[in-house]
Amino acid sequence: MRDNRLVMALTAMVVILLGALLLSQYQKKQAIEQLNDQVKTAQTKANDEAEKIDELQANKVQRYTVKSLNDRSKKAKPTVDNFFKALDQWDNGNEWLQRVSKAEKYTNDKQIVENFVGGKGDKKSNEEQAKSLNANHAKQKINETHWYSEKSNGNKVTGLYLIKTTETIGGDEGTHNTQMFKVTEDLENNKITAISPMSLE
Repeated sequence: MRDNRLVMALTAMVVILLGALLLSQYQKKQAIEQLNDQVKTAQTKANDEAEKIDELQANKVQRYTVKSLNDRSKKAKPTVDNFFKALDQWDNGNEWLQRVSKAEKYTNDKQIVENFVGGKGDKKSNEEQAKSLNANHAKQKINETHWYSEKSNGNKVTGLYLIKTTETIGGDEGTHNTQMFKVTEDLENNKITAISPMSLE
């Protein structure tokens, strides 16, 4: 009888120890699986971040390649053309009078236009000049333009702009002018940020 109790007690202890051991093994297995899941998640996130970095670097390299910079420099020309067309091409005094307001659309600084035309001028004197141009059937047209980009950082481009114009009064042969300007354009906003005349000598 006493032996039976001892056997039962020993059996119970073995069962408890085995249960504890199995529980411990199960908990370890769960902890390892959880840790593996966390490692996989971290690796996936790290891979995604690495791919994003690679993509950003590739885009940056592409953006600053010679071809890309040349393409972006070429994109500056329409804005520069429009700026000079607004100022230098007019068929009568009324169009001449509106040239400043038309050109201001292509720059982020109205002072650039005023500097270019030698000041905004007095409204009354401008109107008198417009009347004089109308009376004399004066007009000016652009004959030729050329854009020579000097440098670009991908955001801004600086270049030389050569423009040839003819101003006629009353249908005469006209006065021919050739001018060159150094122009800087903000490519992100398509706005001219600086203009200065260059000597052709």
